[in-house]
Amino acid sequence: MTIAFLFNRVGKSFRIAGMVFGAMLMLVGMAAAADQTASAVVMHTATASASFPSTGPLIAAPNVVIGTVTVWNDEEALHIRYAITQPNWSLTRTQATVDTTFGGILFPAPSATLATNHNNLTNVTLRIPLRWELGTQLYILPSATVQRLVGYKSSLASLDSVLALAAGGDGLIDLRVSAPGTAGEVASSLDATLLNSGSLNGIHDAWRVDAANDFAPGTTQQARIVSSYSPTAAPLVEQPWNLDLVNWLINQNFQGTASPCGGAYTYGDIQLAIWSLLGNEASPIGLGAFSQCRALELVNLAYARGDGFVPTCPKGRVAVLLNPVDANGAPTRRLILAQINLIGLQKTCTPLYQAAPAWGGDLVMPGNTGPRFFDYNLQ
Repeated sequence: MTIAFLFNRVGKSFRIAGMVFGAMLMLVGMAAAADQTASAVVMHTATASASFPSTGPLIAAPNVVIGTVTVWNDEEALHIRYAITQPNWSLTRTQATVDTTFGGILFPAPSATLATNHNNLTNVTLRIPLRWELGTQLYILPSATVQRLVGYKSSLASLDSVLALAAGGDGLIDLRVSAPGTAGEVASSLDATLLNSGSLNGIHDAWRVDAANDFAPGTTQQARIVSSYSPTAAPLVEQPWNLDLVNWLINQNFQGTASPCGGAYTYGDIQLAIWSLLGNEASPIGLGAFSQCRALELVNLAYARGDGFVPTCPKGRVAVLLNPVDANGAPTRRLILAQINLIGLQKTCTPLYQAAPAWGGDLVMPGNTGPRFFDYNLQ
């Protein structure tokens, strides 16, 4: 069916395309009437099979194709599926208006309207129970409110409370240490496995704060956890004023990259640099391959580029100090520095979104502007 033919069917009700587009904008802003939606349900995954589906693009304003909308029916219901295919886009609301006349989908009192809100979904299927005979020609107007992830707001102000919540009422978490660190994201001198610690649970790349650290590999011990940006971290290290430099260093992913001194940086080089920045004596034990020249390069780079560094979302890591305690709860000074991904911590990374209206369909309005729709025959 051509656009001209559709326009003729509208007749005197739609003299100009501008009237159509204005009516559409009015429709998107209207909430679905309760008596029109009472019998309709929403499903987040499609369960019906579609023998002859109709598919059209899902277009976000001003004119960005972000996915598809597919329409089909079975013997019981009409199904309208929204599928986001572009990254960083999601659905926050979907609405579908259905009528047996073209004018009916533009103005109040259509045969059926279903609207529902969502929490950042990328696939949604609306199900409208059939109230028309098979073979009926339907006009379907699928619309949506979508949003695009445009960035993050990073904040370490709440990190202390997040760590305290993970540690529970006694301020302790369960810690298991192994060396070298091979199970985390990058090569490190230690792997620190946090247990019974809420959102912090899992394996984290870690480093020794004290070269003489006599941790017991493979055994579970309790430890206090402190943010390296907290004032309470200062008494735990020799040179707390360099903790921002250490945070800069662990966020650069130097492991495996080429060094002007020759060869590639190793976790041993980074461990030596951390000891130097924190004012601790070094030890070759457990370092693997290392180079004093490469370690000194890293120290100099940290001094040159890391002053005042604060990690940011979504890829930033924050250093936390893990201080194991003895059976009486007293600190043992066997300090470990673990790097925690900010994106996994509640309240430290707030996603920022930009909302936009969207429409889907295989046909366009008269004048080739504005929302899209389907001309669909029940099968």
